[in-house]
Amino acid sequence: MEQTLRASEEKYRRLVDNIDQVIFSLDREGRFTYVSPAVERMSGWRVSDIVGHPFDEFVHPEDLARVRLNIAGRYRGAREPHEFRVVNSDGSPLHVRTYSYPLSEGDEPAGLSGIMTDITGQKQLQEQLHQSRKLEAIGRLAGGIAHDFSNLLTAITGFSEMLLLDGRVDAESRGWVAEIRKSIDRGSSLVRQLLSFSRKQVVRPRTVDLNELIRGIERMLGRLVGEHLVLQTRLAEALPPLQADAGQLELAIVNLAVNARDAMPGGGTLTIETSAAPSRDGPRIRLAISDTGIGMDDRVRSHLFEPFFTTKEPGKGTGLGLSTVYGIVQQCGGTIAVESAPGLGTRFVIDLPASDAKSERDGSAAAEAAAAGGTERLLVVEDDPLVRLTIQACLAPLGYRLTVASDGAEALRVDPAAIDLLVTDVVMPGLSGGSLAARMREACPELAVLFVSGYEAGLLFPDGIPDGRSAFLQKPFTTEALARAVRSLLD
Repeated sequence: MEQTLRASEEKYRRLVDNIDQVIFSLDREGRFTYVSPAVERMSGWRVSDIVGHPFDEFVHPEDLARVRLNIAGRYRGAREPHEFRVVNSDGSPLHVRTYSYPLSEGDEPAGLSGIMTDITGQKQLQEQLHQSRKLEAIGRLAGGIAHDFSNLLTAITGFSEMLLLDGRVDAESRGWVAEIRKSIDRGSSLVRQLLSFSRKQVVRPRTVDLNELIRGIERMLGRLVGEHLVLQTRLAEALPPLQADAGQLELAIVNLAVNARDAMPGGGTLTIETSAAPSRDGPRIRLAISDTGIGMDDRVRSHLFEPFFTTKEPGKGTGLGLSTVYGIVQQCGGTIAVESAPGLGTRFVIDLPASDAKSERDGSAAAEAAAAGGTERLLVVEDDPLVRLTIQACLAPLGYRLTVASDGAEALRVDPAAIDLLVTDVVMPGLSGGSLAARMREACPELAVLFVSGYEAGLLFPDGIPDGRSAFLQKPFTTEALARAVRSLLD
């Protein structure tokens, strides 16, 4: 009988010792009287570190009051599971779920016994899901803002160009209009970044001068990092250009600058450097962004580029900034490395392949020869009144006969046979531009169509622009670009 009892005890001891959950008991004063060996695998604490000590020593300070209330409730019959945080032996928090019940000696409570499960991974997944949903909502908002902002920039572009064409405008005023055009170009770059964030823009690699790109966003970075930081740039001269999406590259620099700012709450220096990088794989350009902040240890550095990994307090970081930077660098065919130590700041080093081509400047500011006009009949469909007015003001002086509509339903009242070209926004309330064109081409298959939108064609028409005499013009566009697109479809 005794041998059978010992065998049974040994069987259950092995079971308790090897399960992942921690079995524990507390006395009436809240001191641990027993904890199973799984506690060391879960938290790093040894059994001898815990037994005889009050549970208060191991509960996260922010959760302690709530845990005390829950234990008191157990003696009054509460049975629901309880979730809180304990502190690991290395000081890091661990999310646990406990099921416990009261122990008694006669009619008197003698303590608690229960089982504890590590739910840290589950909590992390829940937080990632929450962040993903929040970012999806922010992305939709950013896409909508970018679309509306594109319409505003289209109107400002058109009206500023009309001022330049007005012979009554003096030289000084023309200089101010030129400054307006520069601001429009910077606004267009902001739109690209918003669309990139909202995933409503296809990556468009082009030849980019890295130094010129940094100078273009330097003022914005200064405002972003704040007056308590010193922003300095050290840009090597005569660097070859890069092949990259300028908006994506700007986004990577902004994310690294924000990361540096957050690492220097008490002030410091943010340095952005460019130089030629030695490489066996051909010429490469180095972009280095360094700060004099708090730095990081090896553990943090090893997880740095993982999505949703963050050392910031809940609600103060998504954990996606540096993973986004990593993805952008990979798209450019480059590499990224980080040098850091606690208290010694951080330095990100990005090496990107150089390009043989000459850097491309934004064609929106380039002077072009005037496009020819005509007397053809055009139907303009645009739900934004400012953009609609801009298109009218651009095309009417060129001799075109215009009919305008504010949406697809109004446009369908026009006989397709009575027009030579349909100029339509793609994203509109009710009937979209694509559906409108298809409906009108049922009656007039040869109808030429110019689609315009703040979104990129690749997202609006993933299978390509509809067949037939069709073209696409992205907002914000210049009046010259609009006139040329119209003429090319009519000729």
